[in-house]
Amino acid sequence: MLPNPQKALFFLLLAHLSVCAQKKHGMDTTQLRELNNRAYQYWYSNLDSVLIMATEQLTLANQIDDKVGIIKAHIDFWHTYNERQLFVQAIQAGFDILREADAINSSKYRAVAYSNIGLTYFQLSENDLAIDYLQKAMAIDSARMNQRGLASDYINLSLVYNNQLKYTEAKKYALLAYEIHLRENNKVGCSIALINAAYANFQLGEEKESIQKISTALDYSLSSNDLEGMAYAYNYLVLFNKGKMPPTEEIELLQKSLKFCLELGLNELTRDNYQRLSEGYAKMNDTKKAFYYLRLATHLSDSIYSDNTRVQAAKMNAKYQLKKNEVEIQSLKETMNLREQSATRQRWIFVLISGIVITCGFFLWAYQRTVNKMVIAKAEASHIRRELSYLKDQTNPHFLLNALNSLYGIALAKPAMVADKIAELSYLLHYQLKSSRLEKVNMADEIEFVKRYIEFKKSKTNQLELSFEVVGEFMGRYLPPLLFFPPIENALKYAAESENPYVHIQWKFETDQIILLVRNSFNTELAGVNSTKIGIDNLSKRLQLYNYKFDLNASQAENLYNLQLNLWDKELTVA
Repeated sequence: MLPNPQKALFFLLLAHLSVCAQKKHGMDTTQLRELNNRAYQYWYSNLDSVLIMATEQLTLANQIDDKVGIIKAHIDFWHTYNERQLFVQAIQAGFDILREADAINSSKYRAVAYSNIGLTYFQLSENDLAIDYLQKAMAIDSARMNQRGLASDYINLSLVYNNQLKYTEAKKYALLAYEIHLRENNKVGCSIALINAAYANFQLGEEKESIQKISTALDYSLSSNDLEGMAYAYNYLVLFNKGKMPPTEEIELLQKSLKFCLELGLNELTRDNYQRLSEGYAKMNDTKKAFYYLRLATHLSDSIYSDNTRVQAAKMNAKYQLKKNEVEIQSLKETMNLREQSATRQRWIFVLISGIVITCGFFLWAYQRTVNKMVIAKAEASHIRRELSYLKDQTNPHFLLNALNSLYGIALAKPAMVADKIAELSYLLHYQLKSSRLEKVNMADEIEFVKRYIEFKKSKTNQLELSFEVVGEFMGRYLPPLLFFPPIENALKYAAESENPYVHIQWKFETDQIILLVRNSFNTELAGVNSTKIGIDNLSKRLQLYNYKFDLNASQAENLYNLQLNLWDKELTVA
């Protein structure tokens, strides 16, 4: 027992230490809040700084056991990884947010976690998983009556459904978001929601509604100084009017959109503006500017293709790693279950325990073997998809090379036709860019593309004797884009080099097969000299990779070249 004076001094010391501890905790909390605010300021300008501050936040929050601080640090990690296409780490950060939210039973941060995970799966093109997690976030925000979070969930779902080509669903969620933003007088939110809804209207063929909505979205963007909204609204006004506007008005709107795109770094929209400006100046017979913007569009397309290739590689790696992690987690869970079962059965006789362990081990081995086969099969399928993408991408430069050669010949022989031909080439390039994003295209669109290409090539010479015939029903048929195009392109190219140019093309559509017959003249002296043979080689490789049943025969007699392609597979050629 302490004497009274010493006891008083002891309690005074304890009180002083308690006050110091509270002050230090308050200082640490303030520092943590400042770190979080500073990290958010750098979200869209300096990801390295965000990563450093998030690490400091996590360390400090763990020291003072601030669960909300830990969650906010993981949110910063998710944003950084997601922006850098580190999708495995982004999804892991999303689940870290979910784990900490469950620990403090926070429905608010649980909704944030589901939303973030859904957005990352959307970037991985795993649309079904993205919708699943976004709908979980939507259910929580709806129960909490969190209008701002609910509007964000609706916009995200609209983006995913637009990507899935489910435009009716996309329009529905975009308009739900617009209603919330309108009630809260959030002009930027209204602009974003209406732009998504207008795009869905346009894809559904509702031209009048799409123009009305995009005009209203532009008004919101102008009044709130939303540069990105203005960039999309000006571009979509031109797109949705489908060439009905005067060329000068189109060019004025596109120039405004281009200004904001360059300022914000919106590369794909910038490329689209360059291409439409080239078309607009071609309509006005301003050949110099039409060529200038066409070159800019082509150059930027090469850059975007390079970036997309890198992102696709990151996506494929992320999907593989996620699948591997799922297998490892599942194996770990089963192993833990086995250990728990073993612990509860220690009182049993040794023979019974041994029998359970051996049985479980056998099933675990069989399961692991099955999973390994699934991983190998998925890796092989991924390799085939990458090789198909590589072969399809080779078609674009090969086509552009032949088209520019034709354009050069027209410029020398018939300079007055150059502007019209640039417009035609712009259509052909636009179709190739659009179709390259699709696995299959309607044969009606493909046939129209071939007809337009033939008209483009015929301008180079008036001596070409050409017949083009389509036999049978082709409506409702779908095939990979530009699958039949290489033989037709080669025929027109080599016939133009011959003394008496001649091309005959017959396209037959039967119930369970498609037949392409191509016959053309060629210059025997130049045969094999100017050919890269990319087109026909790619055609054969693509047909093999698609696992189509086909027969490809080519022959030549004197100065005539004959090619016949028979393609069987009703399931893959009929929608």
